[in-house]
Amino acid sequence: MLLKSIKVKGMLSFRDMSLDLCPLNMLIGPNASGKSNLIEMVALLQAAPRDLAGFVRRSGGISDWFWKGERGTGENGDGGSIEVLIESPEGSMPVRYILDLARRGQVLDVLAERLENEKPFPRYDNPYYFFRIAEGQGRVAVRDSEEGSHSQYISTEDLTPGQSLLREIREPTLYPIVTSIGKQLNSIRLYREWNLGKIRGPQPTDLPNDFLDEDFSNLALVLNQLEVEASFREIERNLQHFYEIYERVIVGIQANTAQLRIREKGGLANVIPATRLSDGTLRFLSLLVILCHPKPPPLICIEEPELGLHPDIIPRIAELLKSASERTQLIITTHSEKLIDELSDDPESVVICERDPEFGSEFQRLSKQELESWLERYQLGELWQKGEIGGSRW
Repeated sequence: MLLKSIKVKGMLSFRDMSLDLCPLNMLIGPNASGKSNLIEMVALLQAAPRDLAGFVRRSGGISDWFWKGERGTGENGDGGSIEVLIESPEGSMPVRYILDLARRGQVLDVLAERLENEKPFPRYDNPYYFFRIAEGQGRVAVRDSEEGSHSQYISTEDLTPGQSLLREIREPTLYPIVTSIGKQLNSIRLYREWNLGKIRGPQPTDLPNDFLDEDFSNLALVLNQLEVEASFREIERNLQHFYEIYERVIVGIQANTAQLRIREKGGLANVIPATRLSDGTLRFLSLLVILCHPKPPPLICIEEPELGLHPDIIPRIAELLKSASERTQLIITTHSEKLIDELSDDPESVVICERDPEFGSEFQRLSKQELESWLERYQLGELWQKGEIGGSRW
């Protein structure tokens, strides 16, 4: 599990929100309650070691990123922060990452940034920090050897404007924890826009083949790579359950492209190219590649995995989500009552999202103990639709 908790202040629809995270986090609530905004904050974390300023610019511009209900901390009244508790890459104490952002005109400004241990070591008053910077200056811990480190002065004048230190510091020998945290955040995957056009056509063979890209453009290459893994048999078993006349996936490599096809039962003539496969088939196949992968990234976010799928396959989606959450952390948004029904045995994986005009988006995780008597008579999705657990439109 990558993230233990997240806190957001003064950004998007979040005035002051905090949420402890689990391996599986199913977000439910009405439209515009903040579900997608939480995933957008995860996307901001993903961008920190890549290109923070560019991500904000491509995501609608700086003016749309800050809470409009009250004045923030920036020079022009726009500012906010995100704080996450991250599992330590060394398996010891979790680390806290804090990023304070503001708008300076139409430019993103990093006001402060800090990476530190969750708690102080024994006999120390403050947590050990890996770097901290505020008001234009700060310090970063540099490892001299396995036994010790020293502190090095840094100034924002030496850094790229609008960028995180996670992008600037990339030397694993001198900054092992910082480099590792940057790699973990960079490896987060988010599946929000189910544009299947790139699956249907030939895919260049120089694309990555280790895990599915967020635009699905390398699906054929990942399937080709997984063919020797046991997980490929699981993908095929699930696909046959969904697609009764399915026989096998075929990835044809020709020249510099890979082409996805599916053979149906009935002979060699029944080979269907991706251009003729239904959106539901391609969507389900993509979900299988994401959720059955033997070595997934540390955190995966998926918006509405049930879209475009037959209702009878929803219980299987729930089982796949539960199984995948044993290998990776998942943040999922859904409007499916049937999908939530399948989580009746684990209500604490469900987070209720609601939005108050004054206080913004607020999240509350369900309690199994508080729902025990209700769940003796109803499924969890039924309780949601009845308005008994919140997160409903009426």
